[in-house]
Amino acid sequence: MFSNAARPKAGFTEWVHLYGRLLTSDRLIKWEIDVDAKYALSLEHDETKEHLFVQCTYARLVITRLLQWIQQQCLAGINWEQHVTEVVVQAKGKTQQAQAFKMIYTKFVHGIWKERN
Repeated sequence: MFSNAARPKAGFTEWVHLYGRLLTSDRLIKWEIDVDAKYALSLEHDETKEHLFVQCTYARLVITRLLQWIQQQCLAGINWEQHVTEVVVQAKGKTQQAQAFKMIYTKFVHGIWKERN
């Protein structure tokens, strides 16, 4: 999953993302750091890794359009575990489709994280 044509910075962000270690508000609150729990792009929901990349309407729209652009099926995972499993399945192999998916998904994660910050 991590050996792809995306920038190293984006690859690192994706690595941290897939292991569930991004510093989202829910994680910071668990460490007793005073932060706003609401997600900055939609103040209706708390910021969690699951909401940020799986449930958020904006993120789902972006990844759906990106995957349509490279003619691949959309990620349909409902929760975090299903999402990660589906990402790994689509990224397996050395085919052009898998390589394109890896790069697009890596840039997607990095872009959403940058937008969030």
